[in-house]
Amino acid sequence: MESPQNNPAAQDASTASEKVTGEAAEKTSGEASGEAAEKTSGEVAEKTSGKASGEAAEKTSGKKTLVLGASENPSRYAYLATSRLLDAGHPVVLIGARSGHVLEQPILTDHPVLEHIHTVTLYLNPKHQEEYEDYIVALEPARVIFNPGTENPDFMDRLEEAGVEVLPACTLVMLSAGMF
Repeated sequence: MESPQNNPAAQDASTASEKVTGEAAEKTSGEASGEAAEKTSGEVAEKTSGKASGEAAEKTSGKKTLVLGASENPSRYAYLATSRLLDAGHPVVLIGARSGHVLEQPILTDHPVLEHIHTVTLYLNPKHQEEYEDYIVALEPARVIFNPGTENPDFMDRLEEAGVEVLPACTLVMLSAGMF
């Protein structure tokens, strides 16, 4: 039997094996570096995504979202949506009936002057939306999401007339489906 050193076919197989092993090592190393870079950028996004205003929030690639009807109660959909929005890298501003915090994000109780709001997601029934209608229109968001139970045909029509996209949808489902 010939030794691999004297057998050209064995040498080719050995060279091919070394090449594949080298490529695998490069790929693994590259993937590890990519994962580290991805994790680092994810950590930066996570740290900046929660800022309600300022330069840090605007540097994130997510859609700045106003959660109207925010709550500190973890079993409320507004709380869950806030958590998932932050996880997805979207900066949030929270407005609710009571002040407090959701995942270190302050819940505001007034009508703050806000800029660059892309999306308003509603967690208020139509009766409680009335005091915010003019405020929301003045924000000039790209869209307003009417989560289940918040549908308000008159306000929806008004927003459409103002050129705002109206979505009777669920923010949680949109985020889960990658359609946010």
